[in-house]
Amino acid sequence: MLSVTVSSLLLIASLCFGIPILEAQGSVGSLNVDNTSLPTNLEWETVTLPGANPVDPARYVVACSSMLGVGLDGRSCFNALGYAPHGELQEIWAHQGRVPPGIRRAVQLPVAIFSDDTNCIIQPDLVPPMSVARASADNVSDAARAVIIRCVLSRRIGGVAINIGGDNSLQVQVKDFKTPAYDCTNSIRSTAVSCRYILDDMLRTETVERMGRVPDREVTVSLPIVLRALVIDILKRTVATTWSDVWTALEVVNARCVRAGKGGHAIVAAALPGTAIPTTDLSVTIMDEPNPAVWTGKPDDTQPEAVGIAVA
Repeated sequence: MLSVTVSSLLLIASLCFGIPILEAQGSVGSLNVDNTSLPTNLEWETVTLPGANPVDPARYVVACSSMLGVGLDGRSCFNALGYAPHGELQEIWAHQGRVPPGIRRAVQLPVAIFSDDTNCIIQPDLVPPMSVARASADNVSDAARAVIIRCVLSRRIGGVAINIGGDNSLQVQVKDFKTPAYDCTNSIRSTAVSCRYILDDMLRTETVERMGRVPDREVTVSLPIVLRALVIDILKRTVATTWSDVWTALEVVNARCVRAGKGGHAIVAAALPGTAIPTTDLSVTIMDEPNPAVWTGKPDDTQPEAVGIAVA
């Protein structure tokens, strides 16, 4: 059974790689990743990026809002921007599981580009109520740069840009992030680039799942799970959470630890089933890949190809 195999791997990881069963306490980070809503009472202005083509300059409609964060550091947000990819190809953007039929290649949302300190994130998303958008990687990075210049550097608050890409159906938010409890461990061979491919292929849906161990009949996701170098496991009891929250915690470990050449683990935003009571019983771990043959997170060949948007 997979659960027996993974339990053995977790024990080996704890003994050989210094990855303990996590019992950290602290804040738990969660992203609003399902058609990220726009703050209310926004004051929009047009921003032309410095150095823009004088004949046909890129103009973005930007609004700053303290609802997206206060006290943001421009260095942190520019650091996040450094992980945004570049490219002029106009891609299709849609939420995972909602890519229109017939489209074989899409950037599957949610997407979040973290700074190394995870205090600032760049989050492209659809403008509600749109279901699909068309934009290039350059469109997204330029829009984020416009927000950083206008909102973060000038006012130290977050902001959002629209008027992006080929159909103006995409928004880009630059905002703060409440980092969950995490811990970096020993050096590992895995790189942030290799983990990036796994994270891009992960489920990131917003459906609430009950994650735990069988034979609990209420469990919809049986743990533990290994996604190559990524381990998802519970400490004590069944919890209620979403795949997007699991993915967010793994993104934190990737940014805070793997980019620095270390493994690590983090607490996942979760609650006791049927309640709003938060729990720290669910954790994720990134370590050296224990078994390349174990792979449960890759979409099958009938799904649209996922286009990665973050560099690492």
